[in-house]
Amino acid sequence: MKSMKERISVICVVLIVLCSLSSVAFSSGTGTADNIISFGRLKIEIMNHTVDENGEEVSVTTEEEKLTGNKVSRIVKIKNVCRHPMYVRVKIEFKGEDNQGKFPAEEYVSFEDPSGEWLKQDGWYYYRERLEPEQETGNLLEELYFDLDRLMTDHAGSKIDFSVSAQAVQSENNGMTAETAGGWPQEAE
Repeated sequence: MKSMKERISVICVVLIVLCSLSSVAFSSGTGTADNIISFGRLKIEIMNHTVDENGEEVSVTTEEEKLTGNKVSRIVKIKNVCRHPMYVRVKIEFKGEDNQGKFPAEEYVSFEDPSGEWLKQDGWYYYRERLEPEQETGNLLEELYFDLDRLMTDHAGSKIDFSVSAQAVQSENNGMTAETAGGWPQEAE
């Protein structure tokens, strides 16, 4: 009899262990994780140039210029200054202000992509090619054109701020083009 009780006790212990293992095996949880993977530091240089009186391309040195005509020389391009190939995108913004307050200056300013190497999408200009180390993009713009008559009528004595911002993401294993690449920083709302 004793061996029968021992057998039953052992079987009960084994069943309890198996039941506890099976419940552990099926327990699960949910959650989210943000994985940040870094493969190298990307560095870019925004080149904001103009053409001087000798016809030479030089860095813009003045903070403020007075409009003397309906166009201003302004050359914008990006240089990859790191060891990794990348995709780049650029945002061009115009902000106007007069004695009445702020106004949408992009209605009075325009430019053209002389190189044909940029694609406008979602408010950004994406460079169509992968930018290799030490390589420069083609010019995104070379001149700003102002609708000066309309600007003077609507906003005489106004000031227009021109700003350029740029972002880069790695191109290695990251899509075939800049506009399809992942990892672009999200804009603050």
